[in-house]
Amino acid sequence: WRRGSRSIDYKGKPRAWARWLEKMIAERGISDLIMHSDSQAYHRLAAAVARAAGLRTYVTEQGYLRPHWITFERGGVNANSGLLAEFESIRAFPALFATRKQVVTPTGHHTRAYVMQTSLANVALYLWHWAYPRYRNAFTFSPWLPCVGHTRRFVATNLGGTRRSLERLEGVLASKDPFYVALLQRPGDSQIHRHSPFRDLGDFCETLIESFANDAPPNARLVFKRHPLDHDLDDHRKMIKAAAKAFGVAHRVVYVDGGVLGQILPAAKGAITINSTAGLTAVEMGCPT
Repeated sequence: WRRGSRSIDYKGKPRAWARWLEKMIAERGISDLIMHSDSQAYHRLAAAVARAAGLRTYVTEQGYLRPHWITFERGGVNANSGLLAEFESIRAFPALFATRKQVVTPTGHHTRAYVMQTSLANVALYLWHWAYPRYRNAFTFSPWLPCVGHTRRFVATNLGGTRRSLERLEGVLASKDPFYVALLQRPGDSQIHRHSPFRDLGDFCETLIESFANDAPPNARLVFKRHPLDHDLDDHRKMIKAAAKAFGVAHRVVYVDGGVLGQILPAAKGAITINSTAGLTAVEMGCPT
């Protein structure tokens, strides 16, 4: 909230959050609820309270289409989205917008800015913990650990890690052998924990490698593309290497950090993802997904 806004702080216990919201809605005549994401425990409770009270609920997200866009959707986003129920209306969108001049304001290189803002937010969780002692962090790791992970990754990248990774990718693209690309999610993302059958990203990678070993053409390769915001605390490179060795396909599995989707996806035989926005990019580029 901006300075001077009439915001109201909640400093109670998590179990009293829903009752506090119910009281606020009744006392202040609140008609709408706006949240950023809808998967955290506080947000799920707030959405349930809002539905019971008959409020209109809106949820923002980083954007189904990236870069340049954010998502602002009524009811929920991702697996909670109502878009599929309105599919016939969506089919009319191309004709609707064909007559309008499309103006997109470039957002620039947002990944580095996002990492910086996220790190500052994690630092703020520590600095302001005294003011909100009962707040429960929704993420897998303690807030300061991702900051360390991103810093370590930044240093490794500037010491040549990305260059070596891109060399491996160039070798795959230059080869005549077919390859499939796995678009990894950010560790701890709600798409994994709440909207998929997998325990974590490592479980997804192992399942995929097993399927690849059993069913893919013998000359095919499997490329795992690291998420740009992966803090590297889980060391998925090591997990993938161990699983590939266990299933006898170590020489056919490649892990890369970096690369341009516009070059990778058109050349791939298929893309595998867990509800990633990169999946829409793959569909747009005609890559089976």
